[in-house]
Amino acid sequence: AVFGGSQLTFGISYHSAVFALSAGTPYLGLYRGMHYEQKMLGLADLWELPEMALQLDRISPPEFGDRVVQMLDRREAIKLHLELRSDQLGAAVTASRRRFLDRMIPSATIERERPATPQRHTPVPWNDLRRVEPVSRNWGFERGLPIDRFYIESFLEAESARIRGTVCELLNDDYSRRFGGTRLTEVVILDIDRTNARATIHDDLTAPRHLPIDYFDCFLLTQTLPYIHECGKALAAAYRAIKVGGALLVTVPSIIKLHREPEDHWRFTPDSLKRLIHDHCPDSDHRIDAHGNLLAAVAFLHGMAVEDLTEEELRIADPEYPLVITARITRLR
Repeated sequence: AVFGGSQLTFGISYHSAVFALSAGTPYLGLYRGMHYEQKMLGLADLWELPEMALQLDRISPPEFGDRVVQMLDRREAIKLHLELRSDQLGAAVTASRRRFLDRMIPSATIERERPATPQRHTPVPWNDLRRVEPVSRNWGFERGLPIDRFYIESFLEAESARIRGTVCELLNDDYSRRFGGTRLTEVVILDIDRTNARATIHDDLTAPRHLPIDYFDCFLLTQTLPYIHECGKALAAAYRAIKVGGALLVTVPSIIKLHREPEDHWRFTPDSLKRLIHDHCPDSDHRIDAHGNLLAAVAFLHGMAVEDLTEEELRIADPEYPLVITARITRLR
């Protein structure tokens, strides 16, 4: 009752964390030492709440405040996780009961549950979506803003305070200028294509020769890694380029049509991006989020635009249908 009536709880107890989350209450788990780190991080992975685990000797008061706000925002995700776990537990109990009865009671004496008579199938009204040709093959640009841009730009808006000082962006400086504004002191444009006259540095992110190290306050790496075969090397180079305390802001697609220009290699999930960060961004703190839902994904694949959906529809997050995965990676040392 205490947990269920709370807006948020925090502490160092693993069991308290389990009780709080089971009651649908956000929990900030503080830990010190490898044993408790493994327990708290394992619980965070199970509940898909990377922001819940905090290392006591590394967290600052401002970041603790940020985590409080983030966890309060995750209440609906915790409730959804509880519903999914409840369904899975019910199915497991039913299956276990049947196995027990089959072993302990002769089959002739078992009054088996009859499956419910299936309801008559009602066809789904496809209307204009019953088609093999998309509404647009150009991402929906002719209709308005492509749907994935909604999630990319919402992420950059939320992280705009970190887009400051010296910033690096690929291809152009549109997002840096838009979301950094007067906080910027220098913007470096990076591109491997030497025909890009706007580029400040022409370099290969997988084997950089001119990209500085420990230089940038922020590095914007949006929708780039899928088109680089050695994407781990590219992520590592971008991470090395930021200063201690700097931020690497990454977005990658999860559900998206094939894009062959220049080459299309990868699709990401929160788990695969987390592993990539673990392997190539040592001594970092990161937050990974999935954005989108079934409706947004179907609309995006059809080439519809943001203007075809409502903001309420776009804001709904369904972890099973991520359109865009975002990561904020902070260099700790």
